[in-house]
Amino acid sequence: FIVILSRFANLDKKMMDFSESRNAYRSFEVSKNFFSPEIIYEKGLYGQALTIFSSLYLKTFGSSEFAIRAFIIFFSLLIFVALFLLRNYYDFSFLLTLAIMLLISPSMTYFSRSFKPDLFVLSLFSLLLLFLIKYLKNNKSSSLIFCFILAGLMFTTKADSIFLLFILSSFFLYLFL
Repeated sequence: FIVILSRFANLDKKMMDFSESRNAYRSFEVSKNFFSPEIIYEKGLYGQALTIFSSLYLKTFGSSEFAIRAFIIFFSLLIFVALFLLRNYYDFSFLLTLAIMLLISPSMTYFSRSFKPDLFVLSLFSLLLLFLIKYLKNNKSSSLIFCFILAGLMFTTKADSIFLLFILSSFFLYLFL
């Protein structure tokens, strides 16, 4: 409840900055002509995954500053859902400490209230970790397939996500070699 309240409080009072408004405008334009073949990748913007998902969201729920930021808040809540789903694998006090640190983190609060791809990538990364841990514990191939899908969505959202996956893979290489 605190997570939802801290993210939605005065959400529409903050002005959009340049990159937010540029991404929101692109999503709004794509949402108007979603099935048009003229949807082209623009080099100045971030990857297409964020644009496609947000334009589908805008097409469904309407377009406003509140709506576009609520889209990102939904993905910030996915991080806490992923932590909750890890409760069978890790100690509850560890997960609670991690959740409190994420809740009071100024950068998490900023990025979870702004329409920027950073939090979208972080939520995909937390879900990737969840499915990777499930795969390592249960050895189900469906979890590994979800890992690859989430990694692909991360790559098509922001180019910097390759560094997150490099750090994660080097950690697992160190752990298992």
